Amino acid sequence: MENKAKVLFVDDEKQILLSLRALFRTQYQVFIAEDGTTALDILGRETIHVIVSDQRMPKMLGHELLREAKKLSPGTMRLLLTGYSDLGAIMHSINDGEVFRFINKPWDNLELRAILGNAVKIALDTAETAPILAQEEIETEESLTTEAGLLVLDNAADLHLKVQRLCGPQHPIYRAVSIDKALDYLDRREIAVLVADLTVGQEDTTEFLKLLKQQYPLIMSIVLTEAFDADMAITLINQAKVYRYFNWSTPEVLVQRSIQQGLLLYQKHKNNPALLQRQQVEALPEGTLRNPSLAHRLMGRFKALRARFRWF
Repeated sequence: MENKAKVLFVDDEKQILLSLRALFRTQYQVFIAEDGTTALDILGRETIHVIVSDQRMPKMLGHELLREAKKLSPGTMRLLLTGYSDLGAIMHSINDGEVFRFINKPWDNLELRAILGNAVKIALDTAETAPILAQEEIETEESLTTEAGLLVLDNAADLHLKVQRLCGPQHPIYRAVSIDKALDYLDRREIAVLVADLTVGQEDTTEFLKLLKQQYPLIMSIVLTEAFDADMAITLINQAKVYRYFNWSTPEVLVQRSIQQGLLLYQKHKNNPALLQRQQVEALPEGTLRNPSLAHRLMGRFKALRARFRWF
């Protein structure tokens, strides 16, 4: 029992907890909690490798629990079970709890086994370096030593001007008005953070974000958009591992801090490549790309870019 990985399931429905424990008790050391307070108490006492929380719970919602879990145990992989599309909760799960995967409820047992097994493996593989992530909340701009820049992907000037105003001259900031122009910058410059809208001109950037993260997990992507959709946000976590997902009304201080944290994470991942496993995305299901010709063109460009990322 002591050699097994430790998994914590949190749900206010006892029957669901019993089902999950029965499903995984032979594979892991399973802990269960019916509320967030109990879950945090377990996290404080045990080295939990993966926490799987339901979203809808009384007193403490799932995304609130994952936010606190991130502070208390940054090495714990965080998964959220959700059976409904609450955009606010999903945004908080991404931006505050940095959820690794969303899992639809009711779940498929085989799919849940695969996701949980992958999360456990990553937690074990990165156990020694994961404490580095805990420093994120206390580090400042002075901690940044990377000379990598920011790339803004937007055909309107508003987003680029906002990023320039928030970041100042400390880091190079480039503006691309199309996906092809973004690829040109990736070919010529070291980019740490991509700030993008979901639509640039007539181009849907979501497939670009998915394929970019698959090929180059080091780059932190921040979405800043008016086109808000809960299901899209879930997809962008599971298949593109976006670092932050904001709308235009988000307070600028939060956007500014997220860009700085994204730069710090780029630096940490570059210095500790094992941590890149935590940026892993799920494989794109065959036939799900809406624009196969764009995907084919992007993959051709990505192959040509690999020389810039040879230190992966």
